Parts: sequence; C-alpha cells; structure tokens
Amino acid sequence: MKQTFKTFFNCACLAFIAAGVIVRVMLLTMSYEYDEIFTAVTANPALSLKWIWVNWLMPDVHPPLHNILLWLYNHIVPYGPEVWLRLPSLAFGLGAWYLAWKMFPRRFGKTALQIYMVLFACSFYVILYSQHARAYALMLLLSTPLTFLFLEISRLTGKKRPIPGRLWAWYGGLSFLLCWSHYFGALFFGVSSVLLFAQAVWYRRNLTWFVVVPGVVFLLFLPWLAPNFMYNLSQSRFNGNWWANTTPWYSILPGLTYFFFNYSYAAAAMGLLVVLGLYGNYKRFKAFGKMAFAQELTLLLGVLVCTFGLAGLLSLKMYVMFGRYFSEIIPALYLFCALSIAGVVQRRVWAKALFVFYAAVSFGLFAYNWWIVTHTHYFSARISSQFYRDNAPQKELFVIAMEAFPPNSLEAMYSFYPNTLYGMNARVTELFHLDEAARDAALERRSQALIWMPNCNVLKLSRLAEEWKRGVGVESYLGSSCFLQLSDKGYKSFPPWQKQPYQSVFY
Repeated sequence: MKQTFKTFFNCACLAFIAAGVIVRVMLLTMSYEYDEIFTAVTANPALSLKWIWVNWLMPDVHPPLHNILLWLYNHIVPYGPEVWLRLPSLAFGLGAWYLAWKMFPRRFGKTALQIYMVLFACSFYVILYSQHARAYALMLLLSTPLTFLFLEISRLTGKKRPIPGRLWAWYGGLSFLLCWSHYFGALFFGVSSVLLFAQAVWYRRNLTWFVVVPGVVFLLFLPWLAPNFMYNLSQSRFNGNWWANTTPWYSILPGLTYFFFNYSYAAAAMGLLVVLGLYGNYKRFKAFGKMAFAQELTLLLGVLVCTFGLAGLLSLKMYVMFGRYFSEIIPALYLFCALSIAGVVQRRVWAKALFVFYAAVSFGLFAYNWWIVTHTHYFSARISSQFYRDNAPQKELFVIAMEAFPPNSLEAMYSFYPNTLYGMNARVTELFHLDEAARDAALERRSQALIWMPNCNVLKLSRLAEEWKRGVGVESYLGSSCFLQLSDKGYKSFPPWQKQPYQSVFY
C-alpha cells in the first residue's frame, strides 16, 4: 500500500505542477485593477522617462524598477491591451519557478523538492501576480535565487570555506535589483545581510565582503531612497497620512494566512504538517543528537521573524502588513515548510494524503476566485468605462477616487480606458483630491457629468458624505464600481458601522 500511495503522491505532485503552469495564463485578459492602471500610465512610451519619473514615480510609495522595465518594453509591443502588459509578469513568475527547481540543493532530497515546487504551483497569489502588471512577480524572480545564494554563502561561512567572488557578485546584483523593485525587497536584503554578517562574526571570518557588498548595494539604492523618503516625510506618511492606517490589527493574521496558504482549511493542514514535522525533527535530535536541516531551518526562521517583526514595528507609524508586500519572502517561507515537513511526508501515508489535500483545496480556491474575477466584474475598470462609452459619451466623467495614488496621476489613470484604449477624447476630472473651491466649481457642471466611484463600498460613501457635507446617492452599481448622484442638501451623518441602504437614497 505504501508503494501504491507513493506512486499516487508522485503523480499528484506532477499533476499539480502541470496545473500550476496552465492556470498562470487564465487571467491574462481580465480587466486591469486600479494599481495596474497606475503601472500602465507610468509605462506610457509616448512620454519621456524623465517626465514620468518626476511627476508620477517619485511621488509614489514604491521603487520604480518594474515601471521602468515596462516603459522600455512598451516601446516594442502594442501599448494598452491587458495581455501585453501582463506578459512580463508571466515570464517573471515562470522564471522564478524554474529557478526554484534549478537552484534547489539536491542534498535536501527529492521529497522536499516536490513539496517546494507544489507550494509554488498552487499558491493563489503567486498565480495571480504571475499574470498581474505589478512588481510582485519581479520580486519573486529576484528573491528566489537570492534566497538560495543566502543559504549557500551561509553554509560556506559556517564551514569556513572560501566564498567565490561570483557568489558575492550575484548576491549583490540581485539585491540591488530587488531593492529597486520594492521597499520590502530592500527589507529582505537588509535582514539577510545582517544575518550573514552576524554569522561571519560568530565564526570569526574576514568581514570585508560581508560589509563591502551590502554597503555598495545600499549606496546604489540611495539615489532613489533619499529623495523618495524626503517626499514621503513631506506628505506626513509617518504621521497618519497613509491610506491604510485605519486597517484593523486583528485582520493581520487572517490576511497573511490567506496570502501565503490560500484558505483556512489549507492553512490548517499545512500548519499541522509543519508542527508534526518539527516535532519529529526534535525527537530525532533527542535520540541521535542530530536535526535534519538544522542550520537552514534556523536561518530561514530568522529571516521570517525579523522581516515580520520589523514590518510590525513600522506599522506602528505606517500600516504595511499586507500580504503582497511580503512576496519577497515567499521562497524562504515555502522552503522552511518544505524542509520542515519533508521527513514526515516521506515516511507517512497520512502525511502524503494531507499534503495532497492542501494542494487540492488551494486549486479549488483558485477556481472559485477565477469565477469571481471573470463573472462578477470584481475588477470593474474596463466594464465601467465601457458603460460610460456606450451610454454617456457626451458627458464629462467625474471620478471620486479615495485611493492613495499620486494625485497628479489620477486623471491619466481613470481616463486610460476611455481615452487611451477607446479613443474617446473624454474630459475626465478627479474630484476627491481637489481643494474645496476647485471641487465646488467642478460640481457646478455635475448635471452634465457621469459621477463614478471605483472600489465603491458603504464606508467610503459614508466618509464622502461626512467630509463633503453633501447628500450622496447611488444611481447604479456595476461590479465593484458605483455611479453616484450628489446633492447640496439632504446630508445626514451615519456611524460607519451602521450599514444603511444606499440604492436610490440621499443622506
């Protein structure tokens, strides 16, 4: 029976890995979500990179490497359609997966490799961001080899062997690119470099390269870090002026669990496997004085604890505990899981069954989310713009965008579908970020405008009515968007938790 189930397990892993490739092309043509539209407008090949840098990239909160690469890419491919802007992420995601297989140390064993590759294959957010025009697939492409380089440099340090210059060159080059991709990429680089330095001190190694390589990377990051940091200080990002500061802390654990392990049942299955795997390792240590993968597990755990801990401290001033920001530690986390559970999965039939259950539930979640995205207009930018084109093309488009994009990019973003893709030459005015006088002047034209709120929800509408002291009525919903009416009277304040009906109601 054990041999039969081993064959089943091997076939199941192969099937999951194959399915992981297939599902990575199933969302390439969905509507842009709004962060992707920001990517699109900052990658417009008709504009100079200098102008984009000064007006749109520098006021943003993320480093610009991904946007620059897409700006270059858009000079040789059709600009605008979703599939073209998402193909680089597909290449990055598949490239990360290939590097995960290619660089995985064979000394860890076949079972650990199978588990590691399946975790990459069935992670919903790895799948999603491998066909999303954002920087997270690029982060994964860079952090996957960087994780293995980190472990190899650590292994050579502990064994007091020479560390080849090519390893330091690759480590420094990938770290530089990762820093310029995302601030949390810089966080991963910083944590891994400090851990390597501490290990070098412990083993009394020559510290030159452990200092020089991180120092050079940091200096090369300063041309972006310094001016962008000063800009964010000028916007009081660390004093409450940040779009996510109202996010409740009790949402952190469910949010991160969902991001890394797809679903509550799948996360419970993986958690049980990890606990039992580590317990088995502990028993082996008690019996034989040796623990499988002890150094690697300790280092990976150190990376995870330091990264989450520092992000938690930063969130005391500026909430950043979003799963997608931690894309750079996905390789380390999944490797920690794979090494933790490899022994118990290899020896126990029930553990193999539980891991297959984990992967199957994860793909089930993808199927459910695929249905939501493709059938409910969850990302509604395209369908909302089509509604405007087909039903009110002669009107001005008023947009109420309460998100934290650079204000001077908003009109370009929300006119992207109507004007760039549909050629309407529509007048688009974003209202929320105007000063009160300019907004009131614009609202004098509201009878000849269609008023659109992206990402519409009850709390945003309540906040809008409260801040503007105006009656707000929902004329119609379309996916996650709504079209509004605004009045000068009829305003009534409601507590944000009191879910009042919005359809055809002014208050």
